[in-house]
Amino acid sequence: MLALLGVLDLYAFEQGPDSIVGSDTHALEVQQAERIAAPEIRHFDEEALRTYRADPSLQYDLPKEVEPTWWERFKMWLMELLESIFGSGPGRFLFGKLIWILIVLGALTLFFLAMRRGVFTGAFRGKPRSAVVVNDMHEELHAEDLGALVRQAEEAGEWRRAVRLRYLQVLRYGLDNGLLHWRPEYTDRDYSSQLSDAAKRESFGKIAFTFQWVWYGEAQLDRASYNQLTAPFEDFISRQSA
Repeated sequence: MLALLGVLDLYAFEQGPDSIVGSDTHALEVQQAERIAAPEIRHFDEEALRTYRADPSLQYDLPKEVEPTWWERFKMWLMELLESIFGSGPGRFLFGKLIWILIVLGALTLFFLAMRRGVFTGAFRGKPRSAVVVNDMHEELHAEDLGALVRQAEEAGEWRRAVRLRYLQVLRYGLDNGLLHWRPEYTDRDYSSQLSDAAKRESFGKIAFTFQWVWYGEAQLDRASYNQLTAPFEDFISRQSA
């Protein structure tokens, strides 16, 4: 009898854990099935949503596509044109500096037109010649001994007047040799335009500029600066005489 009970207890002990594990597994499967069949419904916090919607830093709307303006289309066309002519690198460089290039070209064009119209005549040629100055120059130009007047001015230290007389010597030489034609209303530009030789025009232009600067600009000279400034005057006459 005792042996039979021992065998039964041993059988129950061996079968017990498996039956417990089996029952626990079945319970878990039932719970999972219930959760799948009836999921828990959760809701967003409406107050938090309204706060997020009102925050400007959280607005991530995509920018609207804007049609390029005519100016933008023109710049794109110009950049493509420069790249097709000069290549990608140089073309982009020129396009980047285009505004400055246009400014420089515009300034040069305005300066050229202003020079053609004589806007800067006073700045580059000094004061206009008054009637008194023109008459004095006319008398000195036709003086019998212009060289003597030059020597008198040099001996008296009247360097500005000596420069003017030297300038008249150049005009006198041009008149006597048929290079120039005198008229009281003529300007230095008029005399320069009468010289057909380019070298003569350049030389006379420098002489006229020196005279204008010294006489009308009231430049202060001494013997050394006078000799240096009047050297081209002597060269003009001596070179033409040779």
